[in-house]
Amino acid sequence: MNRKLKRRFDPVIDLTALLDVVFIVLLIVICNQQSRTITTEDALQEKLSAAEQTLAEADRMASEAEASKTMYEDRLDSVEQMQELVSVLTVEADYTPGNPSLRHLRLLGLEDEEITVNELTPETQEEVMSAFAEDLEERVKQADGKPVILSLKLDHILYRDEENVRQILTSLGEDHDNVYYK
Repeated sequence: MNRKLKRRFDPVIDLTALLDVVFIVLLIVICNQQSRTITTEDALQEKLSAAEQTLAEADRMASEAEASKTMYEDRLDSVEQMQELVSVLTVEADYTPGNPSLRHLRLLGLEDEEITVNELTPETQEEVMSAFAEDLEERVKQADGKPVILSLKLDHILYRDEENVRQILTSLGEDHDNVYYK
C-alpha cells in the first residue's frame, strides 16, 4: 500500500492588507465626522448669531416701547395738568351728507368729549346759534379767569355755519380777555 503522505498545509493568513483597509476606512470615517462636526458648529454658530440679533432687536423694540409708554404717560399727565390750568373747547358743525339741511352743532371738550349737541335745521338756525352763543358765554364765565382756548373744526362744515360760528367765537374773544380763538 502505497500511501502517500499528505502533507498538511497550514495556510498562513496575511492580515496586513486587511489592517491597511481597516485603517483607511477608519481614517475616512474620522475625517467625515470631523467635517460634519465643523459644519454643525458653523450652523450652530449662525443660529446663535441670528438668535442674538433677534434678541438685540427685541431689546431695542422693548426699550422703544418703554420710551413711548413713558412719553404717553407724560402727555397724559400734561393733559390733566392742562385741564386744571386751561379750558379747551372745540366747535364742530357737520352736516348729514344725504340731507345737508339737517346739521349738528357740537361743543367738544378735551379729548373730543361731547359737552353739548344742538341740531340745526333751516327753521331753527337762529334759535340754535343764539342758544349756542349763550352756552359758550356761560362756559367762559365758568372758567373763572382761566384761559379758554376755542377752536373750530373745519371738517364737513357748511359755509353759512362756518361764518356764523366764526362770528360767535370772534365776538367772545373780543368781549373776554381770557378767550383765545384760532
